[in-house]
Amino acid sequence: MVIRLRLRIVLQPGEEGRGRPMVLPLDFRRHFISLIKTLAGTSGLAARFTLEKPGYSPYVFSVEFSKIIDIVTRQREITARPPILVTISTGLFDVMTTFSNGAIAMKGRETVLGLYLKDIYLLPLKKIQTGEQEFRIAGHAVFRGVRHYVDGSDVGELEEAINTHLATKVRAQRGGLIINPVRVKK
Repeated sequence: MVIRLRLRIVLQPGEEGRGRPMVLPLDFRRHFISLIKTLAGTSGLAARFTLEKPGYSPYVFSVEFSKIIDIVTRQREITARPPILVTISTGLFDVMTTFSNGAIAMKGRETVLGLYLKDIYLLPLKKIQTGEQEFRIAGHAVFRGVRHYVDGSDVGELEEAINTHLATKVRAQRGGLIINPVRVKK
């Protein structure tokens, strides 16, 4: 049985910016990677950030905006309504414990981009009761094809990249577990 543990972190601007739209850099993701590193602190998990080739990540995360108001590509800015939600997902209890403890220690404090950590929620486990399951990617996903990164324009190439990635990851983490190929729906 595979368990997927999920932690949701609620971020919002300080008192002076509360309730007003926020302007963030379009490359906001790197700031949230910095937040992830901060949450990991000095744990064993944090050591992977110093490795040249850290291998597969034991977690994934997504950044969700309450509402995107505007995207100005020339200025490389995005205007969004707070709060911002960061969801971290892992199948490893020690990784979830590290992130949970890091978030609890930062509650009420400023994190990245002038945002304060307001709330922390452990999300309930999702129970999979059928042989087939539909998953949605909440944030960005990067998949490597044979010669380049896959942009999603060729569904067959995307399916092959996902299946190759999953097979490699499952083999590394679970040994003999067998998964059926993934089909992509647009």
